[in-house]
Amino acid sequence: MPKRLLDLTSFSDNESADLRLVETVVPNAPYATLSHCWGSSLTAERTTTIANLDERKVRIHFTSLTPNFRDAVIISRRLGIRYLWIDAMCILQDSQHDWVVESAKMAEVYGCSLLTIAADASDDSFGGCFNARSVTQAHLVTGIAKDARDGSLAVEVKSQMANGHVSSVVFLEPTLRDTLKGLTPAPCRNSPLMERGWVFQEKLLSPRIIHFTSSQVVWECWVGSQTEDLFTTAFGWEQRTLTQMMRSESLGIRQFLNIWYRDFIYEDYARRKFTKRADRLVAIAGVAKSIQQHRRSGRYLAGIWESNLHYGLSWSVDMQEEVHMPSRAPSWTWASHDTPLSADCWKFLFTKDPSFSFVEAELKCIPGITQEFGHVNGGSITVKGKLGEMKLHCEWGPRFTLYDVRLDDKARVGDRDGILACHGLLLGSREFTRYFLLLEQCDDRVLFKLPRGVDGNQKVKSFKRIGICTWNFRPYYRAYGSDGWKNWKWMFRKETLKLC
Repeated sequence: MPKRLLDLTSFSDNESADLRLVETVVPNAPYATLSHCWGSSLTAERTTTIANLDERKVRIHFTSLTPNFRDAVIISRRLGIRYLWIDAMCILQDSQHDWVVESAKMAEVYGCSLLTIAADASDDSFGGCFNARSVTQAHLVTGIAKDARDGSLAVEVKSQMANGHVSSVVFLEPTLRDTLKGLTPAPCRNSPLMERGWVFQEKLLSPRIIHFTSSQVVWECWVGSQTEDLFTTAFGWEQRTLTQMMRSESLGIRQFLNIWYRDFIYEDYARRKFTKRADRLVAIAGVAKSIQQHRRSGRYLAGIWESNLHYGLSWSVDMQEEVHMPSRAPSWTWASHDTPLSADCWKFLFTKDPSFSFVEAELKCIPGITQEFGHVNGGSITVKGKLGEMKLHCEWGPRFTLYDVRLDDKARVGDRDGILACHGLLLGSREFTRYFLLLEQCDDRVLFKLPRGVDGNQKVKSFKRIGICTWNFRPYYRAYGSDGWKNWKWMFRKETLKLC
């Protein structure tokens, strides 16, 4: 249960009655949650703070609520739900400790709610949930509409039979795809709410959602979805949500990696908007926590899973976007960048090199609060693998069809000839292709002592990630036969190193 909830029946059952904030609630009491866009107009007076907490426990005037909050209260009361959770009202917005503790509960807050009310059409707290337009009325007039499943064109043809009954046939453009977007009803897909980073996990974790979109009301749950125009039911569309897929024990490792990295992170979550960019890790922590409870994926390391670590480290940024280098997360995780990520390098899964292995991780969280799924301000992972010096053209993209360099910062340049000198850590291979993590050595004076039991008292140097590189060794196989790759192995030596 959340620490605080809004009690909607403290004064009256009237839709516009006042309410209050409570901290003591009957265990397992049903409650609703609100998913909404904050916007820049939501002032501190409209939220709960340390200063007004006691006052809100006594009474909150209904007229003081923003339109989004008022409509959520009305909807909950009409459905007979006594309690409502709204992040801005139930979390102390000026208390870092309260925010960190409560935000880490998102998996439970949304996962245990009876219903989530989604204000899809509102781009801030003042848009509200209700509108006077109904898409079903438009269908009766025009007979042409957009399909709620994927936005394809639907044309309805009506004819009167001899017995006087009206026959209706709907022709639907077959453009459905079994991807993350294909599993999202079209009325919700391009809404302001779906661009918000926090909503990603709110949607996946909620067992039931009522979407109030600009055109119609949409019902969505873990079984499937239903739109107001009834196209989904009419065609018997069978939906499996991504949450179900991730929790399924029958889901293979290939599917798991594709869904988490490609569908979840690179094609969707990393492209969403955040008011505070530092929330990029914590805003998906609830999903990660839920997955770890159902799957054996190893430790969760700042957006990357310990199992198949080699694959998680091989992300690349979308060089068409501006790249920023914030210090909120270590360089080896995709969360160290604010730019969208590219899925080009994830077209194929590759096999981990036998020499590569995970040793340990040290993550730096907010002082006094140890949370594996919370904010990560820094940290390192210690790995073993084949490390060697490399000289590459730092031009982003393929060169001479031999190797493809993807640098994390497009402003990085090599020497005057465009040659970048760096270190390469061999992650794995696929057929004739080798996958390297490109590294830059940190200050030589920064040495770390390995944990007890690992190579005695050996000290290792630290490196930070600067990009990835895929190298095609097919030409060397053609020229030298099976010794083509062996001629390059001398460049790489097995070492233990720390990635910061």
